[in-house]
Amino acid sequence: MRGLNLRWRPIVSVLTMLLVILLVIFWVDMQDERSSTTTRLKGDAYKFFHLPRDFKCTRLDARGGMQADVRRTFEQHVERREPVILQLCDALFDASNGFRWRKWMKADDARQPDLAYLEQTVGADAVVMSKRAPFGGETWSLSRAVRKRFFSQSFGDFVRDLDPSNSIGGALYLGIQGKQAKLTGAWYQHPPLSALKDDFDFPPFMQEALQKIDEGCEVNGDGSISREEFASTLWMGNPRVPSISGTHFDAFHNLFVVLSGHKSFHIHSPNDAFFLHRDGVVGTVEDHGKPTTSFGRQRRPIGNFASYADLALSGKDDNATMWYNRANHGLCDVAAGEALFLPAYFFHRVTTSGLTIAVNFWANQHPKCTGPMHWDHTLQACVRDLTKWLLERLKEPPSRRKTSSKT
Repeated sequence: MRGLNLRWRPIVSVLTMLLVILLVIFWVDMQDERSSTTTRLKGDAYKFFHLPRDFKCTRLDARGGMQADVRRTFEQHVERREPVILQLCDALFDASNGFRWRKWMKADDARQPDLAYLEQTVGADAVVMSKRAPFGGETWSLSRAVRKRFFSQSFGDFVRDLDPSNSIGGALYLGIQGKQAKLTGAWYQHPPLSALKDDFDFPPFMQEALQKIDEGCEVNGDGSISREEFASTLWMGNPRVPSISGTHFDAFHNLFVVLSGHKSFHIHSPNDAFFLHRDGVVGTVEDHGKPTTSFGRQRRPIGNFASYADLALSGKDDNATMWYNRANHGLCDVAAGEALFLPAYFFHRVTTSGLTIAVNFWANQHPKCTGPMHWDHTLQACVRDLTKWLLERLKEPPSRRKTSSKT
């Protein structure tokens, strides 16, 4: 009898595990219609804004400038980490907002970029770019490996590819000017922004909103933020058909300003990370939105700005299983002359349409900007030195280790 029990024990264990899995699936299915304020992942203590079903971004009318009432409402959105769009229009070129890029646009049409001016200003400097896959509503035409491959080309050649009169252009995309393109140094040291960095500052209204939630960067004597305390990226492309990025999150608050073209952000709040087939990236989020130890990048090198969900998202995604479908989806359509505030850790994929030029501002979301935006290089050096020291210690004989520890 005892032998029979031992023989059946593995089978009973397997059946028990299957039963537990079925119960978990049933429980998740029962939770599908629950309130958006209910935590979707047990142990996830993200206490900020959770997207409701079919969320659409609120638009704040800032066409008359960032008046007191607009600033107050914007700050409330930043405080509760809720995405919001600012309709800036002419305020997009207001120097009091930190924007001096009117010369980037044509004199007779502030919504059309002056490519000749940009080419003349940046010159023939080589820039790092990638190929952006056309998006026809069903499938990708390029694999992720090809999309993530960066290469150098002169800025002048890139601008000619953007020209609408170029019938065979439109596949190139400029968007990564930092460490993901294996560049060292600060963002403003690489073309094209090395030639354009004086045309904008970190927007004061964004800084004020961050200061009020105690997440502002240390400021200079004139109240501005130094370039070391934030990061910017210039995004340029002219896809002949809309192109789409992968689903990812950034570890910084993001103000995304569209000067021309159109960007659609399909978003998910951090509490839905469990449903996004994350690639060993997101485990849980603390109530203040900072990463915990389980929020590590197990499969990503330290220093990547963006972390990607394990989804090959297209118009109809074969990987969009019942788990993904249980995540709440939001949409933020950002047109020319508008700016989107996207909180840190919000998942998003971006569809680009038309001749698009955009600049985003990444603000360190940790209190008082405890390190510069390229702090990861310092962290890498510390980890490297510590690893080297440990390896050297392991090579030492035990007797020498004891002696050195006493000293």
